[in-house]
This record gives sequence, structure tokens and C-alpha cells, in this order.
Amino acid sequence: MKQRIDQSPAWQIGFLQGASVLLYILLLVLLLNALSSVSDRIYSDAETPLFAPVLFLLVFVFSALTCGSLVLGYPLVTALKGDVKRAVMIVVYSALTLLGAVLLAVVALMLKLL
Repeated sequence: MKQRIDQSPAWQIGFLQGASVLLYILLLVLLLNALSSVSDRIYSDAETPLFAPVLFLLVFVFSALTCGSLVLGYPLVTALKGDVKRAVMIVVYSALTLLGAVLLAVVALMLKLL
């Protein structure tokens, strides 16, 4: 029997939202790395093309929209339905998931640098 999302624990929804943001970031980094290696071969002798800053800003704005929607979309709907405490807890668990990922990344970088 499927469980409805409004019956799922707040920690589970927050964790899934944080994990979805991490997955989005990972995919975006992989795509940008692939594009970077291609553009290095194309523009090796040229100056920075005009579209690079425009592309950066477009990706930045799109990422803010995507991450904001992933983390705040469902809690906003939940808060508008009147369950503000649950909405806040979902956002807190999402933030804790992302903070945990940051700490793991810092530890991984420190171990690599030692």
C-alpha cells in the first residue's frame, strides 16, 4: 500500500529534498565539467567569449529557481494548508541534510589534502 506524502515523516521528506538538491548539483557539475573540457579545446587561444558571463548568470538563476523549488515547494504548500510546524521541520531537515553533505565534502577534501 502506497503511503501518501502528507503522511510521511517530516525527516524523510526533508532528507529526500536535500538529496534531490545534491543530485541536481552533482549532475550540473558533471555537465559543466564536460562543457568546460569542450570549450577549452574550442577557445584555447581566444579571449573569454561574451556568452560565458551570460551563461554563468543564466545557470545561476536557473539553479536558484530549481533548488528553491526543490527545498521550499512542498513546505510552502504544507504551510498554506495550515501545518506550519511541519513545513518548518521539513525545511530544517532539508537544511541539515545539505549541511551534512557540506561537512562530508569538507572532510573528504581535508583527507585528500593531507
